[in-house]
Amino acid sequence: MAEGRKPTMMSCMLFHPSTATAVRRVTPHDARRISRACSHVTIPAEPAAAGYRYIDLGGERPPFYIRRFGFGDRSAAVVLAAPIEWSSGDDAERGAPALARCEVTIGARRVPWDDLLWFDLRDGESLLLAQRAVDAVVELDLLARETCPFCCAAATWPGGLRATR
Repeated sequence: MAEGRKPTMMSCMLFHPSTATAVRRVTPHDARRISRACSHVTIPAEPAAAGYRYIDLGGERPPFYIRRFGFGDRSAAVVLAAPIEWSSGDDAERGAPALARCEVTIGARRVPWDDLLWFDLRDGESLLLAQRAVDAVVELDLLARETCPFCCAAATWPGGLRATR
């Protein structure tokens, strides 16, 4: 490195080879919550205040909530897909108490739920945005596999759930 030039911290944060640092911010309690969860969550009581935007594309596509994180040309997102209303079991209207499947994307890649506590970053993916996405998941009300109405029903009904999403 040239004399007088100081290394920047940002380059270290953006091109780190794995998210090991990202998940170190997750407490042991939250790591247990994530590992016991099935990927279903309850929609926050005030989704907009929590940073989620409601999207309904109409047609056959179910609505979803999305919380996006961006830095330059890099992005990450937490998607609460196909919210189902607690009261009726139908697609949830905006802001209704609901249950949804949580998905995390880093760039264009979806991170499988079982890999959420430990996954490698690929070229061009941001460690900082991965940290923020994992932090957003920790803020959610995660459902344990044993208590999730969808997962319990799938385990007890012959042939499992027949849902399309």
